Amino acid sequence: MQDETISKAQKLKTTILLLLLGSPMLIVLVIWLVQDSNRFFTEHMGFNSTALEIPLAWVLAVAVAVGYVGYTAKQMPEVRQTMFRFDLLKVVAIFTTVIGAGIVEELIFRQLLMNWLYSQGLGTILQIAISGLVFGIGHGIWGLFSKGGSKSMAVGAVIATTILGTALAIIFIVAERNVLPAIFAHALINFCNEPGMMLYAVKQKNVAEDVTTEN
Repeated sequence: MQDETISKAQKLKTTILLLLLGSPMLIVLVIWLVQDSNRFFTEHMGFNSTALEIPLAWVLAVAVAVGYVGYTAKQMPEVRQTMFRFDLLKVVAIFTTVIGAGIVEELIFRQLLMNWLYSQGLGTILQIAISGLVFGIGHGIWGLFSKGGSKSMAVGAVIATTILGTALAIIFIVAERNVLPAIFAHALINFCNEPGMMLYAVKQKNVAEDVTTEN
């Protein structure tokens, strides 16, 4: 049975946006993997013996993922509709947001950024705060796809993702700087939330544009 609340045009636009936003991360991931294949999984992603020695980090990762998915699912019907619907749009979302963003963003915003801040002498609290804030600002673009690209939606997106980024940064610290639990949490969140969140943004923008046209 065809979903009457999500049009083909909205699905197409969502697919294009996911590809535009996620493809660069997939490319970065592939290049990174090819250039540093010997260390990529063990040193960068954290698939090593230390991953089994940080149970609290895994508990926090699951808790953060469940909490954030529960919040977004409550706020956005599209997240609930698409969470376990495996169609072409879901496959695109998995490649671009789960594999692409889920891995690359954690390597950048947690591992590289926080380790660099540590090397510059910044304390743990500042590392967490800066990582969360930069992560949130970087995701402010999501709000520009909603409600006609309103500033209020962009600010809302920044606040929500800053909180998420801060939580992921805490997981990274609790995991003794093994980024794998944070990658797991981020990937699980994106698996559940996408393409629903992007569909929500596309639909809200379409509604705003229709209202503007009528006025």
